[in-house]
This record gives sequence, structure tokens and C-alpha cells, in this order.
Amino acid sequence: VRDQFFSIFKFKVQLFCDEILVVLLAPFVLCVSMPAAAEDMLRFIREHTVDVEGIGSVCGYSLFDFGRYGDERYAAPKDGSEVDGRTEQGKMEKSFLNFKINHPDWDCGEQGNTFIAKICAFQEQQLEELAMQQQEQLAAFHQSHSAMPFRPGVFETIPEVAAASPATPPRP
Repeated sequence: VRDQFFSIFKFKVQLFCDEILVVLLAPFVLCVSMPAAAEDMLRFIREHTVDVEGIGSVCGYSLFDFGRYGDERYAAPKDGSEVDGRTEQGKMEKSFLNFKINHPDWDCGEQGNTFIAKICAFQEQQLEELAMQQQEQLAAFHQSHSAMPFRPGVFETIPEVAAASPATPPRP
């Protein structure tokens, strides 16, 4: 019991030390590294803040505005007007899909429905191509194996098959 108590107590002391360290280092980080990035952060806020009636100011990406931030390489209905504002590797499109999956009753608008239709069409196309590829492989397999001549007695030379075969008389 004593060892268990001290193992838990050790973690409490470690957490306390971490908290003290954060309190001492946070002002240093804010005073040294943040001023260099402040201008870029303010520019981002100015460029990507959108005022929505009834909600207030929000980040433009949260509105899933494909017309402004969309990327056709990731099935967006059209390329966005802000090439520099596009997310990397279709992050907005992926976030949209995740949000729609978690909120299926949400009305995503015309652009969102177009995006979902493009994704579904792509999925169907991939499934059709996969089915055709499997059929071609199966046909090639049948063709290569139907060309093989039947040789009677081949399986009788394999001891396991010969022992299990009913044509072979039981051994004494």
C-alpha cells in the first residue's frame, strides 16, 4: 500500500512542478516568440473572419464555403476563389464529410449536396472498376486452368490424397 501511495504521490508532485514551470515559461514564450508571429496571426484573422447574422464573427473555414476555399482535386464542387486560402490535402473537404457524418440531419446546402454527389459517384466508379478487374482476373484464371489437360492418376501419386481416396482399398 505504501509503494502504491508513493507512486501516486510522485505523479501529483510531478504535475505540480509542471504547472509551476508553465507559469514561469509562458510569459517568456509570449514575449519572445509570439511578437514575430503576431502579424501573421492578425492577417489570418482579418482575411478569414466572416460575420454571420445571428451568430457573430466566425472563421470562414467553419462555413464550408467551397466557392471560397474549395479544391477540385478533393472533389469540391469548384475551385475556390482564394488559392492561398485552400487547406492542405483537402482538409476542409474531409472536415465537411466528418461533420456531415456526425450530423446527418444537417442541411449542407447546394454546394454540400453537389460535393456529396461527386463523392458518391466516385465511389460507385471505383467499385465498378474493382468488379471489372476481379472479373478479368477470374476469367484469366479459368482460361489458364481450363487449358491444362486432365491427367488421370495424378492425385493417386500424392500419399495424403491416395490414403483418403475411396478408390484405394483399405490397408491391412
